[in-house]
Parts: sequence; C-alpha cells; structure tokens
Amino acid sequence: MPQRAPLGFKRKICLNVLLLALIITLTPVVGVSAVNDWQEDDEATQTSIISKPVDPVFINVQGVVDVYGQPEYQENVSIPIPLGESWNLIYNLEQGKRYHVFLVGDWVSNNTSPRTDYDILTIYPDKHYPDRWNTESAGLPEQVAFDDYHHYFVPPTNGDYTFKIINDERDSVDSEPAIFMVIENIDLNTVYSRELQGRADAGGGRYEEVEGTSWAYEFNSKAPKIRVFVDVPDRSHEPERGDLDMYEVRLYAMANPGAGVGNSVDGIGVPSGNLFGNFAGGYGGYATSCNGDRNIDAMASCEYPGADMAFTYDTPNGENGTNDIYYFLVLIAEHGEGIVNFYVQTDFSSPYITLINQPSIGYAGEKTRVTVEIEEEFGIDRVWMECVVDGEPFPEVGLSKSGDLWIGDLPEFAVLDFVNYTVYAEDEFDNVGAIESSFLVKDRVTIQCSLVDSTLRTGQPAELMGTSSLDSDVVELVFSNGDFSKSVNISTSESGAFSYTYYAKQPGDWSVQAFYHGDDLHYPSQSEPFLFTKFPVTLTCSLYEISIRGTQRAEVRGTSSLTSAPIELEFISGSKKHVYDLYTDESGRFNFEFSPDALGEWSLRAIFNEDEYESTASSEAATFRYESLTTHISALLNPSSVKVGRSISISGSVAPQVDGLPVEMLFVSAASSHTKTIYTDMRGSFSFEFTPEEVDTWNVLSKVGDGLIYSKTSKLLEFEVLPLNIFDKVVNAGLMVLSPPYSYGAVGLVFVGFSSVLYVKRDSVIKRLPKSLAKKFTGKKSNKKKKSKNGAKRYRRSG
Repeated sequence: MPQRAPLGFKRKICLNVLLLALIITLTPVVGVSAVNDWQEDDEATQTSIISKPVDPVFINVQGVVDVYGQPEYQENVSIPIPLGESWNLIYNLEQGKRYHVFLVGDWVSNNTSPRTDYDILTIYPDKHYPDRWNTESAGLPEQVAFDDYHHYFVPPTNGDYTFKIINDERDSVDSEPAIFMVIENIDLNTVYSRELQGRADAGGGRYEEVEGTSWAYEFNSKAPKIRVFVDVPDRSHEPERGDLDMYEVRLYAMANPGAGVGNSVDGIGVPSGNLFGNFAGGYGGYATSCNGDRNIDAMASCEYPGADMAFTYDTPNGENGTNDIYYFLVLIAEHGEGIVNFYVQTDFSSPYITLINQPSIGYAGEKTRVTVEIEEEFGIDRVWMECVVDGEPFPEVGLSKSGDLWIGDLPEFAVLDFVNYTVYAEDEFDNVGAIESSFLVKDRVTIQCSLVDSTLRTGQPAELMGTSSLDSDVVELVFSNGDFSKSVNISTSESGAFSYTYYAKQPGDWSVQAFYHGDDLHYPSQSEPFLFTKFPVTLTCSLYEISIRGTQRAEVRGTSSLTSAPIELEFISGSKKHVYDLYTDESGRFNFEFSPDALGEWSLRAIFNEDEYESTASSEAATFRYESLTTHISALLNPSSVKVGRSISISGSVAPQVDGLPVEMLFVSAASSHTKTIYTDMRGSFSFEFTPEEVDTWNVLSKVGDGLIYSKTSKLLEFEVLPLNIFDKVVNAGLMVLSPPYSYGAVGLVFVGFSSVLYVKRDSVIKRLPKSLAKKFTGKKSNKKKKSKNGAKRYRRSG
C-alpha cells in the first residue's frame, strides 16, 4: 500500500462512497470535507492526499447527504477553491499505468459567458520532469493527458503526483461545483490482478471498510455484450493467493457521448457531474462502498468464500450500436484477504483449431500422436481430446504446449477399430473451440532399404537392397531425378527381402524410395528416401597446336570416362560442318587428324550420344585457326623484247620449294590472250617459252596458289613484240625453205644439180679418186682366181 505523507492539520472523514443527493447552492464553501474515507485534507496548506485513485473529489459543493435514507448522517462533502485560490490533490501513482484524469461538474457550460474557469497544474515527483499545465477555456472540462492523443496520463515514475486545481481569477467570476477524478484505465480481454481485503470487525456487530476493501477501474467499449469474470482465490486450491470472500463486482455505464450522456474531451468520454450522484436510465450511480448504489443487471455477488463471480451485461449499444461507452468497474471484498484475477471480456470468439499432419490413420498397438495449432488472440487455458471407439468412450487425453503447437497421444487401439476423436481448446475467457476427426486402425508395414554405393561412376548401376515386414508381396521402387521419375514393381521374397539394379541415365542427384500400397489390414507404407549421385559422362578434347597452316592437319587428342565407346568429333567453321565417328580405346583415349577445307576459326567438340545407360554429353569446345601457307613467286623474261613470231623465254621459282605446284601463265595483248598451266620441279622452279603472234606490248602474269593450302600470289611482267624488217623477212624466207616440207625439195634440187655436174666432170673426178673407188665408178671388174689351201678353194684378186 502507498504510504501517506504526514501533513500539518489532518482530519479524516469516515464516509463511504454514497448515493449522493447533492443540494447545490452558489454559496461559497467554507468548510473542508471528503466524500470518501481515503482522502486526507489539510486546510492550512490547502492540500489533500488521496490514498487510492478510485473515488471522485468534490470541489465547491455545498449541501447535505442523506445516507441510506438516514438524515442523521449528513456531512459537508466538498473542498473549497474560492475565486483566485487553488487546492493541491496528491495521488500516489504507478509507473507505466494508464490513468484517466479529468475535472467535470456543474461548472462545465456551453453558454456564451461561462462563469467559472478551472486550470490544472501537474507537478511530478521527479524534478527531472517539468511541471505541466492544462488550461482549457472557461466552461470546458479539463483532461490531464500528455500522450500523443491527449487521452490519458501515464506516469514516467512511481511516486506522489500533485494536481493543483486553480480557480483562475483572470477568467472566472464564480466558484461553481466541480468533480475531480483519477482512475486507472484498463484494456479489454486482458487478465488483471488486485489484492483486496475484507471489512474489518469494528465490534458490536459492525464491520468497517478498509482501504483495500474496494478498487475501481475504467474502460470503454463499443461491444453489444460485456462479460465480467472475477477469479476469487480459494485457499484449498491456491493457498498462495490467499482466502477471500467477495462481496460484489459492479459495472457502471458512466458516459456515452454519442447518445448525449456525459461529455467528450478530445474524443474521450467523461461523465457529467450529476452521474456521480444518482443512477438513472442505465447510467451513473457510481459507488465503491458495500452500501452504494448498483445496477442489478450489471453485477454479481460471491455465494461463498472462493466462489468465482461472473455476469454478462447487455450494453446500451445493443446489437447494432456503434457508440463508444465508458464504464467504471468496481471490485468489493467482504471477508478475508487475497488476490483476485479479473477481466472484462468483449471477445466471445472461440479458439480456432487446426490439425497439423492430421492423423487419418492409426496403427494397431501404437499410440497415435495428435498435433494442433491454435489461433487465439488471448491465452489458452486448456487443450484436451475426447475419443469414442466403436461407440465406446475413452478417457480424456490432455495436450501439452510445445513451441507454437499443442501435442497429445491417443491410446493404443486394435486392428479395424474405428476411432472418432475431438480436440477442444479453452481460452482464459472460457471460450471453447473444437475440431473433430477420425481414423481406422490397421497394421503397420515397415520397409527398409539401402544402396551398395551412393556415388555412381560412368557406366555403374545403382544397386538397391531392402526388406519389408510383409513377405511375398509387391513393393514399388521409385527412382527420381528432378522432374524425371521411374517406377518399378518388384516382389519380396518369403523373408521379405528384395533387390534391384538400376541404370540411371541422367547425371546428378537421385533419390530412391520403396513404397507399399496397402490392403484391407495393412496401411500403405514407405521407406526413407535414399540419395545417390550419378556422375556424368566426361569428355575432353584438345589440340596439339591452336594454329596451323598449309598442309598441316589439326591433331586432336582427348579422353572420355567411357571406354571403347562411340563418340563423334564435330568440326565447325561458319557454315561448314564435318562430323566424324570414332571410338575411344580401352583406356578412354582417342586421337584424330583433320584437314580443314576453309580458312579461319574452327571449333571442335567431342560428343557422346545417349544410349541405353548413359545420357548425352559433350566436351568443352576447343578452337584452332587454319591459315594458308604464304607463297612468293619470282619470274624473268629472256629476252625482254622479241620480234613477232619469235619465242620469248619465261623462267622463275616459287617459295617454298614444292614439286608439282601449278603455275598459271597468262599472256595478254590488246588483241588476244593466252593461258598455260605449268608445274614446278623439285626445286620449285618453272620455265616456259611463248611465241607471240601480234606486234604489241604484252603482259605476262604468273599466278600460283589455291587460296587454301597455299596463298595466292602473282608476278606481272611486260615485254614488247616488234615488227620484222626486210632482212628479217629474207632470213625468215630462207628459214622457211629450210624447214619441212620446203627443205625436202631444196635437197632434191641440190642433188640433181650436183649429179649433173659430177656426170659431166666424171673423168676428171675419177682420176682424183683412189684406185679402189675409181674402179667402182669405171665399172671394171678384177679377175679373181680360186686357190685351194689344204684342199680348200680360195679366191684371189687378179692383177
């Protein structure tokens, strides 16, 4: 309990909060009094200490109170604040709580000339916080609030806060009645706790209320229905909370600005002064005493110690109302001492339950786990399951919280039992949600399998082995790789064993899983998935040289993860493409030579086309450049000019020296052209003789190269063909005679002439000849005689 600070002169007025019949006059108040027992006034310092923020403080009210219809209990119930004076009201407030602090009463007026203007200065206990003013215009209610919306006052620290009420003489001409109120504002649908004490025995059969006998709160709601629940401690169940017998819990509707009840200050409803003194039309009558007024439709009483209290109140809004109504809630203890838990409920929606991995099956001889997720704005008090098996109810099963989920296990059942179960969830406001489900109980089949090797090289199959608890039945194996899957049905042996060999074509990560599809007595089952990795076919290819020319070939070498396997070598340059088939050797290697048929950049890939066991693969592209062999040609003319009809000799050489390289000779004059192809010898040399037939300036172009193996090059020479003179013509004519067939006639004529001369001069010629020859030309024969030698004949020239 907050401690009361000592003051000078104190007078405690022991009155309860009553149903006030206020007789208001405009006569200035001269005495000091309080309307509740928890207000201590010091007239000398014009200060009051209010020990709990639940009751109103009346200002400048002069009148009498008829207590419970007993006129002998009449008391002045007001503190005086004459024009130009002030009064300090001190409250002990708690850090972080939300308080509604306001000043209302008869002084509030919408007249054009309001008579009274009250201002409020808030003084903080911690001097780090400056004093703050609230200075509404005359006739307007004051509301102490420094939040963003100017609704509520939230203390930054624990301590005694002083609210100085000032009757501002600058704007006031009167001291009209006012009511100052500080009360804690609470949230809806939230559990709060408060320690309370029952009335104390005053002797003589009388019991007096103590400071902790009652407490009050404010809240606002647009709801058509409000439920108030108070959890009263019972020592037999929760001894740590105490033992308490409550008197009543009351609810008062105090302001409904939308319906013209009370006032609105910055959007917050405040009761008008008259609502603190009477209960009428469903509003007002606020009292924190056992003997105070109450709305019998908005209250509950405690039947016995520890008994909880609850009531539901149909608000003035009704089902279709939208007004924000402001209420005061009062808790009053009767006997004992303890901590009550209470809440104001406007949310009546049940918790929403979702079954997670809903058990649609149950296995014989095993517990069935049920997991639920519960959506609820407020706390969940309890979650449980109830089940019925073939019409027979089973004991309730509780669920426990695990993270964001609730988990519980249903008991074991037999094969073909049909189980209906319901999951319930109750929140802290007694809202109950439910969800139903059911399942049929069958036997479980377990499947286990494993792989011989989880890493498969090229050409290696996946070897799977496994067992099933159900023998001589069919198991489906599903092999998956990305979007591809392959299923195979195999039979288990009498012992439930099975095995399978599978060639995975696609490289990458694979999974294999075994499935059993169930029957009337057995539920479907599946093994854990097993993973394996299939490495792809690998191909590499490279070139000994990345640039070749002339007669060089592209020498390719490569490797493959496949041995003795067919592959393709693909050569591409522009629009040209050549594909060659070959095989890798037993070690996966291959070699190849390629003769390009186009100059420029070539790319090369080794390709394996998919077969029954492996998928398509290719190597990275390798590139090379093919260029012609550069050639040079030289040529000479001999002579550099020639007369028409006579030959000119052209000779030269080609580098590099290539035997049989074609050289094209082109002779061009103004009147004609002649082409001749000749070939180089082993030294790269060539020669040719050409006889021009026209007198002109002739060009001769020697060209070599095919533009592929050898680059094209040429040599251009020029020579003159001159006309013949007279002498040349005579010589030519003679030469013509000497040439066949003219030469044959000339020889004959010479012979005839020579023969004639020889005949005429024969005698002189014969004389000059040797005798042997002369005899031949004269025709005389020698006489020969045959002689024998050794009996043989011989001839003998006669003398």
